[in-house]
Amino acid sequence: MKRAPVQLIPVIFLVFIILLFYVFMHVQSQRLAYKIGKMRAALDAEKAENGRLHIKLSRLSSPERLDSVAREMGFSAPSRSRVIEIRKKDESDK
Repeated sequence: MKRAPVQLIPVIFLVFIILLFYVFMHVQSQRLAYKIGKMRAALDAEKAENGRLHIKLSRLSSPERLDSVAREMGFSAPSRSRVIEIRKKDESDK
């Protein structure tokens, strides 16, 4: 009768190892889920910042704004006599 408990030691050890592995995997999955949540939040913040920057770029590079800034700096449209027209050479001009 004393042999039965000795034979149970490997089984108990195996169950303990399996439970330990299960707890480890659960902790790892929770840690990774937390990390993924933080990364998704950071991605959302970066997407929002990207949208704001695109709007700012559109606003800053609009022709109306560039014209007003140029006028504030003292620039004006050139007179007709200062404009030189450059035409693209056609195949028939050769």
